[in-house]
Amino acid sequence: MPELRRGVRRGRARVAHKRSDPPPLRNYVKTRAAVAREAAEALARPRTRLAARKLKEGDQDDQVIVISEKDSDSGRRKGKEKGVEQDKAAMGDDSGGLSANKAAGQEEEGNTAPFPERVQVGGSPQYKVERRLGKGGFGQVFVGRRVTGGNDRTSGSGAIEVALKFEHRNSKGCNYGPPYEWQVYNTLGGSHGVPKVHYKGRQGDYYVMVMDMLGPSLWDVWNSSGQAMSAEMVACIAVESLSILEKMHSRGYVHGDVKPENFLLGQPSTPQEKKLFLVDLGLATKWKDSSNGQHVEYDQRPDMFSHGPDSTGTQYTQQSYKVSDSFPFKWINKKWREGFHVTSMATAGSRWGVVMSRNAGFSDQVVELDFLYPSEGIHRRWDNGYRITSTAATWDQAALILSVPRRKPGDETQETLRTSQFPSTHVKEKWAKNLYLACLCYGRTVS
Repeated sequence: MPELRRGVRRGRARVAHKRSDPPPLRNYVKTRAAVAREAAEALARPRTRLAARKLKEGDQDDQVIVISEKDSDSGRRKGKEKGVEQDKAAMGDDSGGLSANKAAGQEEEGNTAPFPERVQVGGSPQYKVERRLGKGGFGQVFVGRRVTGGNDRTSGSGAIEVALKFEHRNSKGCNYGPPYEWQVYNTLGGSHGVPKVHYKGRQGDYYVMVMDMLGPSLWDVWNSSGQAMSAEMVACIAVESLSILEKMHSRGYVHGDVKPENFLLGQPSTPQEKKLFLVDLGLATKWKDSSNGQHVEYDQRPDMFSHGPDSTGTQYTQQSYKVSDSFPFKWINKKWREGFHVTSMATAGSRWGVVMSRNAGFSDQVVELDFLYPSEGIHRRWDNGYRITSTAATWDQAALILSVPRRKPGDETQETLRTSQFPSTHVKEKWAKNLYLACLCYGRTVS
């Protein structure tokens, strides 16, 4: 039978009148905000809780752990409304090479040279640099308006408006020369679903590409339409995006950064308006050796790359990962001291994979690692304001990451469920109560 463990919601304020006692419920835990604050200050929290109990093989079954959580509806609606308003504002801009939704609220780095007011590279016409369209890890994109010549706002090298992509000579995409992305565009530019680069060259401290102007990204469209799309539109996007990727793969490249922000529609009010384009090729990689047509040597074996380098991310300012034959607690503890928090875990056999990130939105974090389901530790952490944010398990161990969010929701409920089969019916019932899956894992976890 499924076993339910529950931490009840935490309100913003206490209700003055007396509430009736809740009906008896197995493993029912009430979280009190005042007690949680006092206990959190007094608790000298250990980071791990590893039991030395021996496993009884006959008493253990394969289990699924499902963690679901509920946030306050008012906060969720408020955040959603704010996000939609911001995204609608972003939809007013066109895009080229980067999504327009990246433009809001970002400034140029203070340690780079100012962008030129006019650009002329590689035999191109002269363009006046106007508003910024977007910013990514490998450069920034601006509108370029042709100073002389041109008639209407059209596509191609004769367009009066183009997209200008700037990349500083000292950026990570430039290795003592033009950006690596240029090589990819030389091969793929103008092919199915890839915007064409008309001119490129260096001006001052910047490498510049002159590209076709494009429209909003799929992410912009999704948010501007109330985060809803018709089944027909989803089907069209799926077919077209797979076609673009297929053509790219046939040319020997994988994109490496496929996401809604990098799929852009064509420029509005043009014949390209309903066409789909894939942009931002700075992470594209060759998978096929052009000399013999064979797959390049695969160099991502865990024994060769067991400790990944730090890299920039989207929400997270930095990320780092670790793959090891045992749970890497020493590495996690080291990263905690450096300001990282665990954001994802996975297992394969007895091997553990852990991803840690900066700017994860947590003020504190602990690990509950046990041979059995650590019920006592989870309930104690719940009482002190922690919530389960990641889980993973092997055949003999279960690890649960519990974190304290920096911005505590006014109303939060979290439940855990252990069962021998995936609880489809139970999950659907919780969806109806505004509870959603936060994480799950598979392993031998019966207490």
